[in-house]
Amino acid sequence: MSTHLRTGGGVATLAVAVLLSTTACAGLAPGGAAPATPSTTSSADATPTSSASPEATALAPEPDMTAPAGVPAPDAPPTTSGPVEVVPTWSAVDAATGDLQVSAYVTVVEATGSCTLTVTGPEGRTASVGVEAEADAKTTTCGVMSVPASQLARGTWSGTVTYTSPTSAGSATVPPVDVP
Repeated sequence: MSTHLRTGGGVATLAVAVLLSTTACAGLAPGGAAPATPSTTSSADATPTSSASPEATALAPEPDMTAPAGVPAPDAPPTTSGPVEVVPTWSAVDAATGDLQVSAYVTVVEATGSCTLTVTGPEGRTASVGVEAEADAKTTTCGVMSVPASQLARGTWSGTVTYTSPTSAGSATVPPVDVP
């Protein structure tokens, strides 16, 4: 027999638990009736048969533990419609390729969306790259966005990461990066 106690249930919950425990120990079925006992009968072929007559016991329905409509479940990933926060996590020039790389994420979980990195360098030169965003447990990641070295010139580049989806949008400034 399984008994679940919840804190805050008070004396009544404790009394029910004790009653159920003592009933089970006394060998009584729920409701105070004697437990069903198997009976053996004989038939013409002398094969004994055993039958038990268990009583059906109605159990209380499990409580509904879902949150009311409009209230998010604990630790639920954020969802939104409208402006969202874009968070650049790092930016650098890849030493092996010379590509300017930026990583970022968005503080919402969405199955569809895209990220665009737009950078501006010396003499107003611009370059951009777009990637499909991917939802993870609690955010949407832009991954690593990489502007090829062939589109860059030596000097300081600054930029913006922009996120767009059917329901959300946002952007953030990327710290300046020096391209050697």
